[in-house]
Amino acid sequence: MKRLCYMLVVLTMLLSTTVYAEEKSKPLWGFINNVGVDWSYGRDDYILPDAWCSKHSTNFVNRVVIRAESRRLIFSEKWGLQGELLYSAHKANEVPDHGQDAGFNQVGFNLALIRHFFDDMFYLGWFAGVSYVDELPRFENRDWADRYLESNLGQSHWLGSWGPMLGKDWKVYKTWSLRTEARFTHTSDPFRTDKGKNFIGWNLGITKHF
Repeated sequence: MKRLCYMLVVLTMLLSTTVYAEEKSKPLWGFINNVGVDWSYGRDDYILPDAWCSKHSTNFVNRVVIRAESRRLIFSEKWGLQGELLYSAHKANEVPDHGQDAGFNQVGFNLALIRHFFDDMFYLGWFAGVSYVDELPRFENRDWADRYLESNLGQSHWLGSWGPMLGKDWKVYKTWSLRTEARFTHTSDPFRTDKGKNFIGWNLGITKHF
């Protein structure tokens, strides 16, 4: 919760800066086209093939993302490079239920390469990033093979994530828009062999354009 509060404070500072930039009629920091904040909800038992899902638990993730995108740095204005700061809370409903908290929290950073189509009708992208797990869940009385402990990730305290995304910014007022996005995410420990988690996630966010 403390980290989430810090991220919200940073978001407030970013949006306050946009007001000043708008008054001066200059783009924020010269090369950033938009900033925004998203809330994302994902789970591993929706749409995905059974082979990609956990065998002993249903996994959920809630995520808050602060992002900034530039369409001036690479290729052309049809392409964007997006940076994301994220805070994620993972939970797992285990079967059978051992009465233990198999969840964990992560703080991290993603980079996304985005291609906008048909005058910004929609966009496709690919993201990759790393995150840090501060406090690891404890697993006791499990009779499963280690490779099936899908919730037992981040034992090195680090996670790597990647996947494709599809979304759209819906203009709602002047330079503000509502962002909707679907994203597939694979998350696993880069320093330890594990099966990892796979999520289909749905994002809802607010975007400020310059």
